[in-house]
Amino acid sequence: MKCTAIAKCTGKRCRCWAIRGKDKCRVHGGMTPIKHGLFSKYSKGTLAEKLEELAKDPRLCDVGNQVVLVCALTADYLEKIEEKNEEIDAETTTILAELAERAGRLIEKKHRIEHGEQHTITVKGLGVVINQITITLEKTCGKC
Repeated sequence: MKCTAIAKCTGKRCRCWAIRGKDKCRVHGGMTPIKHGLFSKYSKGTLAEKLEELAKDPRLCDVGNQVVLVCALTADYLEKIEEKNEEIDAETTTILAELAERAGRLIEKKHRIEHGEQHTITVKGLGVVINQITITLEKTCGKC
């Protein structure tokens, strides 16, 4: 059987022999063991399968892993800057500040999860809140 590929330079069909069991010659991909990409017969899995797999992963909700990841990314970023002997410019400072802020928020979130988030309000504090609500209502509804 001849190769079914079309040559780019001539626009004609390739005249080489196809690899046994395939429809392409060695030049046009007949030796490739698995075709991959958009039109592949073989799939890496569907999104639904991936979602189901992730839903069963108990580590997914572990904020500690996210903290470690952000810290590792920050350290890696700083090492790359040091290797290049670059000065830290405004953009780099912004990126590092965002990474530090994200790490801080994750650590705070982890602390709240581990120790339970408790909100308490005193009677005096409750009176202040009620007073502010009353004042706001009088201002907005006083014209009604």
